[in-house]
Amino acid sequence: MLVANFTNDSHGDGFAFYLSNLDYQILIGRTGSAMGIALNMSLNSSSSPFFAIDFDTFANEWDVPHEEHVGIDINSTISVKTTLWMATSLMHVD
Repeated sequence: MLVANFTNDSHGDGFAFYLSNLDYQILIGRTGSAMGIALNMSLNSSSSPFFAIDFDTFANEWDVPHEEHVGIDINSTISVKTTLWMATSLMHVD
């Protein structure tokens, strides 16, 4: 997650590592959900195949679980498998 400083609430929804075809179109300059991976939230087809591990730090209403989590994404930003994690607790280092 990119944060300008720890007192600034302006930051992304997380980050992802992904694998795709060379001609896959990344969403550059897009704000908000999907982390630049998919053109359509409901996209779930082999026409634009990708595999991603996402580290989600924002509760989007379309995304389950509605908590910070790590997800496995296959051709969709809706994760096929998730586990919870506490990303915000990592920001508060003494």
